[in-house]
Formats: sequence, C-alpha cells, structure tokens
Amino acid sequence: MTTADDIPNIIIGTGSTVTVYTESVKKTYVKKLVKITPPQSSGNWGAGAKDTKMVDLLRIEVRFAVRGRIDSADQSTLENYFNAGGVFNMTWDGTNYDINMDKLDIEVSAKQGEQDEKSVMFTAIKGIDI
Repeated sequence: MTTADDIPNIIIGTGSTVTVYTESVKKTYVKKLVKITPPQSSGNWGAGAKDTKMVDLLRIEVRFAVRGRIDSADQSTLENYFNAGGVFNMTWDGTNYDINMDKLDIEVSAKQGEQDEKSVMFTAIKGIDI
C-alpha cells in the first residue's frame, strides 16, 4: 500500500516572504529541438517519407505551474514580487530556484467560507536576469 504524497509548500522571496500552501505543483521541462524533414522527390515516392532529422540545441526551459492558497495579508507582497519585474527566489521541496512569474491569478470565492486565505495560481520560468 502506498501513501499519498505530501506536497511541500512554496516560499516566495527573501526577506518579505509569501508562503503558498500548495495544492498542486507541475514542473515541466521543454527542450528546443530543430526538426528538419527532408523532401522526397516524386520519382522516389515508392520509398516512402524520409526520416525527420533533429538537432538538439540543449536549450532547456524549466517551467512551474502552481495552484495553492496564500494568507490574505500576503496578497500585496505577492503582487509586489510580480509587478517588480526580474527574478526572485522560490523555494520548493528543499531546492531554491530563481524564477520570474509570467502569469498570476488571485481568486476570491464564496466557497472559501470563513478562511482568511485566497486561492492563487501562477506560472513561472526558472532562469536569471540579463
């Protein structure tokens, strides 16, 4: 019998930090491949299509998609990190990442009841400023 995974919380920033009580974290790796599909001349159509040739440029993008909750008091701090631009620290599962958020959703709904929390969803890319 296996047990359910505990999803570690995410800590955004240094100094003024925001804890995201995670519901789900999706870590995606995207690799840049250049694909070359050579043409087949009409005289050789019987041989079928030629194999696609690939060049691996070894450019890997690491992207996070996070859904969770934050304390209502931390909303402005999270928005400030987003609006300030540039990279900032994200700690998740014992690892520090330099990220920049490209999308941030903050939701307030009636289903939250008496909780002093807001639902958040964001996507971020790991990288450095240039």
